[in-house]
Amino acid sequence: MNSKKNKTNPDGGSLGTFRSQAEARLVEFVNSDLLDNLIEELSYLNSSILVFFDKDYAVGEESQRNIILSQESQCKEFIDQLKKWIEVQVSLKNKKISSLDACQSEHRLSSKTELGELTVSQFSNINSASFLKFRGLTEDLVSLYDQIARLDRSLYGSIAAQKGNTVADQIERIRSAYI
Repeated sequence: MNSKKNKTNPDGGSLGTFRSQAEARLVEFVNSDLLDNLIEELSYLNSSILVFFDKDYAVGEESQRNIILSQESQCKEFIDQLKKWIEVQVSLKNKKISSLDACQSEHRLSSKTELGELTVSQFSNINSASFLKFRGLTEDLVSLYDQIARLDRSLYGSIAAQKGNTVADQIERIRSAYI
């Protein structure tokens, strides 16, 4: 007979371990200003990018417009992934789903490699105002995605998945010293 403690999460750790180690921190996060700030930042970026694609990209040379339009679907996919992740956090905050449900793979962020690269930054030689604005928006979007991806790993990932997190690295070193 399986209990919830015997189930595993997508990162291979025990959900019972997840609950005992992360539940309070997860609840603290969803009730914090940080979640509200992320929602505001994503909303601002989303509206700025939508306005840009609606009218601003038409300004400039055809080659610049083609580069910008080639990145449109990746921008929208990044935004969609972030919206989906934030919706799960809001659902968790409003107690519409449990923390066990929130940590499932379908509610986690896709890796950036699965989404495709935003390659606008490689065109650093283009200095038109319109293109610089787009490059700034995409850099902000990638930065927000990276920030939320680190937060996702920190909140839902196993200790092994949190490499680069100094606290997680220290815990792992202590654990390996006693095993």
